Amino acid sequence: DKDEKDPVLGIHSLGEAYRKGDPNYDARSTVPAIVDVTTGAVVNNDYHALTTELALGFKDFISPGAPDIYPEELRADIDALNVIIYADFNLAVNLAALVTNQKDYEYYYDRIFARLDWLEERLSKQRYLMGDTITDPDIRIFPTLARFDLVFYQKYLVNKKRLVDYPNLWNYAKDLYSNPSFGGTTDFDSMRKRFYYVDHTPFEDLPRLVPKGPDDSIWLEPNDRAEKFGK
Repeated sequence: DKDEKDPVLGIHSLGEAYRKGDPNYDARSTVPAIVDVTTGAVVNNDYHALTTELALGFKDFISPGAPDIYPEELRADIDALNVIIYADFNLAVNLAALVTNQKDYEYYYDRIFARLDWLEERLSKQRYLMGDTITDPDIRIFPTLARFDLVFYQKYLVNKKRLVDYPNLWNYAKDLYSNPSFGGTTDFDSMRKRFYYVDHTPFEDLPRLVPKGPDDSIWLEPNDRAEKFGK
């Protein structure tokens, strides 16, 4: 944005919003974070609960026709699935890269692909993770799916299979991506050129080489989920 400032908050970095809430804050400035535009302070960064808290606390502001991502009758099952997805996928792909011995690396490697096999089977029977409509677990799993072939398969050594090697998971990911709420906020080029291959390189003397692939356009290829499940 102009002058490298956020147009709403007038700040250069998220860290400024953290320090608005606590002038002595010196830890990492993590996302996601909700910032109060009146005070300019971060008021919530609990990513474990943030999406469900938004679904409940901001119910009056949800657009007409938008899915109920946290329906009351499914909340116990959604909470249980979110725990599984976080432990075996969202977190596990990072831990596979952070451990310092072969045994621990292979533990997380096996855990990731056992869970992907389980998800592949689950998505052979229904369009979304909880059935025929988008719910909270679909939102939570998508960022890791979007990064899997681009980053985690290549750089984090979780390379048994690519996302595109799972027919149901891959079509499911493309189905989500075709929704502007997912695809419209996904920037593959930023992932590739900024954080994972430039900024997030652990040793200063390593070259900042940015891979040209994979081909992002495959995310725009048709998927059969709506036709297959009649929705």
